[in-house]
Amino acid sequence: MRQLAIFIGSLLMIAVSVLAQSASQDKVEISTNPPPPAMPFPVVKELGKAKARYNERADKLIVQTSPIQVSGDSQNDVRLQAGFILSGKKITKPQTITLTFHSTANDRTYADNRAVSVMLDDNKVLSETARYNHGNTNGSIFLISVTQDVSYETFLKIMAAQKVQMQIGPTKFELKANGRQALEDLKI
Repeated sequence: MRQLAIFIGSLLMIAVSVLAQSASQDKVEISTNPPPPAMPFPVVKELGKAKARYNERADKLIVQTSPIQVSGDSQNDVRLQAGFILSGKKITKPQTITLTFHSTANDRTYADNRAVSVMLDDNKVLSETARYNHGNTNGSIFLISVTQDVSYETFLKIMAAQKVQMQIGPTKFELKANGRQALEDLKI
């Protein structure tokens, strides 16, 4: 009986240790260094408001929209950017579109709560945890970017829906027609 109690106690300690390790892996580190300057790749094509830039070294075509503000103000906001990366220089239909949520907040909110959901015409089509991309802070302002891939088909549904509601962390917003218009140029 005593051996069984020791065995169960050991299993319990291992389980607690594993849970503590996995919980610590979820918390991301936010840099206090200034972000590195973006590498300027030449624009090879403008697709309306989206720009296609070519990275010759990696032989990759990076197509992105400019970020659009979807919620908040300059002190506490969320901006949405969409894009995709292809091999080579030719623009073809991508398999996925990457939605990047850039946020400014007074705390780690968007680094620690990366839940993202998308509802189209009141039907939930996505409920995931976005990937932490990068973050910087000066101690009082946190600049966080997280990304979520969606299939190209889901992206087309977003563009065609009458009502698009999104949530990133605690922030819910409706992607209005002007916001969708900024993403429209990614349709191939």
